[in-house]
Amino acid sequence: MMKFTDYFPAIRLICSPTATPTNRTRRIALQSYSHRSRDLLRTTTAPTSSAPKAYVITPTYQRPTQEADLLRLCYTLMQAPHVRWIIVEDSDDKTELVGAWDGVGVGERVVNKCFISGIESHRGVTQRNTGLAWVRHNVLPSSRAGGVYFADDDNTYDLRVFDVVRNTTKISVWKMGIVSGLLEEGPVCVNGKVIGWRTGFSPKRKYPIDMAAFAVGLDLLAQVSGANFSHTSKTGHLETDFITLFNVSSPDITTAPDGNCSR
Repeated sequence: MMKFTDYFPAIRLICSPTATPTNRTRRIALQSYSHRSRDLLRTTTAPTSSAPKAYVITPTYQRPTQEADLLRLCYTLMQAPHVRWIIVEDSDDKTELVGAWDGVGVGERVVNKCFISGIESHRGVTQRNTGLAWVRHNVLPSSRAGGVYFADDDNTYDLRVFDVVRNTTKISVWKMGIVSGLLEEGPVCVNGKVIGWRTGFSPKRKYPIDMAAFAVGLDLLAQVSGANFSHTSKTGHLETDFITLFNVSSPDITTAPDGNCSR
């Protein structure tokens, strides 16, 4: 009978009392985990080159839980078809830990851009904009089928989100759970139209939603070439300021996963 660690050698390498927790060990563990678990985790159809894709931009930075958070997010993305993962590290150079993800598992692309303390007021802005620049340079010249999504590595995601992202044409929005002191936050919809917003923070924002509660279609991103997150946005206004740049009216907003935002 196979042991659990035969399927997941990363656990054996990292948790064994005789293992030395070096960067090399972590790198081997990450690569082994990704390659050995890929077939076990993928439960949907394999991606095809012509299918719309979800381009998932994840800013990350060094901290004690970084490795565990990235592993968990990778575990989720491996179950979602037609996903490309762009990891943007807060570093002058790729670290050995994060660099191990480059080109394995779910089509990761690792780039790096350092946060400048004292000059940049919002952590993650430079990294998200770097991810957008990567998409504009590497994807938009040849394809506009799919969408862009900003997924922090310390959140938990429903797989249906990524189907919505890759089928987004302009802007898609949906509800989020456990945010701003509420059990759920997001759009209030009637017959597929956004008529208001439920939020626990700054309700007068034009789009009072969380970073993980919307997606932008590639075609719309191509039309507004200068759309980026702003370092001058007020606290909690990064999302609304960014979405406003696309000048999308409520009828053009797709409410997901259904027309009444019931889930």
